[in-house]
Amino acid sequence: MRTPDRAARRVNLRDYILGRRVTLLSPHSKDEVARRIKEATPFGLSPFTHGVSGWVWSGWVRLAWNIPMFGNGFRPIFSGRLREDQKGTTLTASYGAPWFLRLFLAFWYLVLSLITAVGLTLGFDNQDGGEGVWLAWIVLPLLLLAPLAFHFIANRNANTHFDAMLEHLSEAADLAPDTDSKRSGLKAG
Repeated sequence: MRTPDRAARRVNLRDYILGRRVTLLSPHSKDEVARRIKEATPFGLSPFTHGVSGWVWSGWVRLAWNIPMFGNGFRPIFSGRLREDQKGTTLTASYGAPWFLRLFLAFWYLVLSLITAVGLTLGFDNQDGGEGVWLAWIVLPLLLLAPLAFHFIANRNANTHFDAMLEHLSEAADLAPDTDSKRSGLKAG
């Protein structure tokens, strides 16, 4: 299932934050696709699960990559909705940061922006007694870069995990990239 085109396209920071969009097609009915994915995918709450895990519920699919005894809150999530039409079933999904992490990052950078704005307004450069001001110029950039560092450390294998999820879906439910549509997010290979 791994193609050179897909392997060449890494899960970059933009894909991670906004989500990499993908459209997959299966010739089976929606219920059959959901049943096959459920049977082939272990539930992700077990601390001993390794590899692709997740759930299918009411037409929604959510998959993640698990490492036993290690919870990575920064890991990308593959989530989407199953829809049935005349051709079979379409899974329109996104692979990226979980929604709660996106909210956290928005809040994190909003707070740091406010701290910076207040600091600049009150004068980080205050000459009369600003002995600790130099610390702000060191700590603030570190706080700005911390989420990026966590992403690059925790998600260095995100592209491999994405390929493994696509392969898992292909084997479990005959889901393949939609080559007729530019919405698939993947190139045919």
